[in-house]
Amino acid sequence: MKKSKNLLGNKLFTGILFLLIGIALIVMPDTAINVAMKVIGVLILIACVFRIIDFFKGEKGFASVLGLLFTLILIALGVICIITPGWLLNILYIVFGVLLILEGLSSLINSFAVLRKNGLVWIPFAIIAILVIILGVVIILNPSFITKWVYLIIGIVLAISGLVDIITFFAGKKKR
Repeated sequence: MKKSKNLLGNKLFTGILFLLIGIALIVMPDTAINVAMKVIGVLILIACVFRIIDFFKGEKGFASVLGLLFTLILIALGVICIITPGWLLNILYIVFGVLLILEGLSSLINSFAVLRKNGLVWIPFAIIAILVIILGVVIILNPSFITKWVYLIIGIVLAISGLVDIITFFAGKKKR
């Protein structure tokens, strides 16, 4: 009985949390992502503090020195997340755009190989490959394009999930 009360309480908490995050992503995606990146940066820095403490407590060998170097890189990443959260996201979008362009080019080359073997069947493959290349270019030139759509979709899904959790909480309370 107590376990089901805790489960329902968790449903209400996660429901409200997801609903608020979802609304924030829908209404103000840039602000919500900047806050999320800053929180991630703080969490990275907290984890690094523990890694540094472990380094000074333990034996100093090659592996621990490499671990310390990795920790210093993580500290830089955490600071970047806090100071300029959009910068890191833009780098990720550019990498994603380049990967899409490379995939599109590869698919386009493969569609020409299909042309040589099968005649006109290659056209749909070539069109899709060209669309993938165009999407990659658009993402590189305008990273906010992907940001708005992806965060809108995530926001809608989280808001719906939050509403379902809240409804589940109240439906579960009525059965008692």
